Amino acid sequence: MPQWLGRHKWLWLIAIVVIALLAFAACEDDEEEGKTPTDGETPAAEGPLKIGYLLDFTGALASFGPEEENAVKLAVKHINDAGGVLGEPVELARADSGTDKDIGVAEANRLVDIEKVHAIVGSLASGVTLAVAEGVTGPKNILQ
Repeated sequence: MPQWLGRHKWLWLIAIVVIALLAFAACEDDEEEGKTPTDGETPAAEGPLKIGYLLDFTGALASFGPEEENAVKLAVKHINDAGGVLGEPVELARADSGTDKDIGVAEANRLVDIEKVHAIVGSLASGVTLAVAEGVTGPKNILQ
């Protein structure tokens, strides 16, 4: 045993016990019946999980759009075949960014405000993705 460990073994034991107690206290169950969400908390979603996919069916990356769409649909099929998410099916909403920042932001707004998606996948174009994150998903707390 190292010399520094042997001299302070009681101190180490106390430190480990204190850390364990703090860890258990931090893991306390916050769920209470009748508790309403406060600022910063989101209520549990009821109904299906709705995911928007913002892909490039027109524009410079249009040749990738159909294959990306097939991948998204296949993933959702596997999830739904396995019972969905929390027992609810996953639904999709389609949008075309056109590999253009302005179109991408407009379509992302449509997905969030009209289609009521919980998350957005895409776009393949990083410039569109950043514009959507800065203008839509970030300010509206939507997972992208």
